Amino acid sequence: MAAPVWRRLSRGRWWSAAPGRRAAHSGRQGFLAAQKSRGLFKEFFPERGTRVELSELFAAGGPPQTVYCGFDPTADSLHVGHLVTGEDVFGITVPLITSTTGAKLGKSAGNALWLNRDRTSPFELYQFFVRQQDDCVERYLKLFTFLPLPEIDHIMQLHTTEPEKRGAQKRLAAEVTKLVHGQEGLDSAKRCTHALYNSSIDALEVMSDEELKELFKEASFSELVLDPGTSVLDTCRKAKAIPDGPRGYRMITEGGVSINHRPVTNPECVLVVGQHILKNGLSLLKIGKRNFYIIKWLQL
Repeated sequence: MAAPVWRRLSRGRWWSAAPGRRAAHSGRQGFLAAQKSRGLFKEFFPERGTRVELSELFAAGGPPQTVYCGFDPTADSLHVGHLVTGEDVFGITVPLITSTTGAKLGKSAGNALWLNRDRTSPFELYQFFVRQQDDCVERYLKLFTFLPLPEIDHIMQLHTTEPEKRGAQKRLAAEVTKLVHGQEGLDSAKRCTHALYNSSIDALEVMSDEELKELFKEASFSELVLDPGTSVLDTCRKAKAIPDGPRGYRMITEGGVSINHRPVTNPECVLVVGQHILKNGLSLLKIGKRNFYIIKWLQL
């Protein structure tokens, strides 16, 4: 029978490896040893026995270990059943996850990356990991993916030869996004990336309303009726993207307006399906550098 092991996940929260609570997991390296080699453990306590008994639990070829998803020891819902875990109990702390600036990542810090798409979109999750600094990538690959350690070593070796391509960051972002949101979520994140950073018209044309709203969270969303002869000026005014009068007119003529990543400088230019209006019936209107307007055309 496997000896129980406690793991402290965060302040006041624990997991324990207790016999019979979860399916056993064993491998050539051993479950606990595999987690330790990936950097999931930081400290072990108490000092009593950790150099001998705990080492045996980490040894390859030892008895299979079981993992129990534990509880908050400060909760008022605890009962006597929670007092069961045996004599050989060892505390194991996990490392604090921090941002590139060293700040704590989490809900209490106000910078949490949520697993719920409504809170953090696949694109935002993907971009967070793509933007990670080189000195964080290997650690995050070990913590947040199931990639074998030899494969991670290979990824990092390739990265050192061409760091400017950010291959390790892209692989990290892809693995985490797929793990959280599935292949569809990863595809969505890549479409959004191409649409925003590569100015890809093809990517824009296959994006859904939901993806556009996720990508341009601050954008104004309008539904407009396309009439014969609708011009660039008409569109901008109906979407309330420019002021009335000469000033709004000049914003177009002076190059401050683009539709679907293409600059438009003729206010009287009539909208053309396939150029100003995408196959999915949408137009992405950009005013200046940061102001986006998503227009869904009706009665095409």
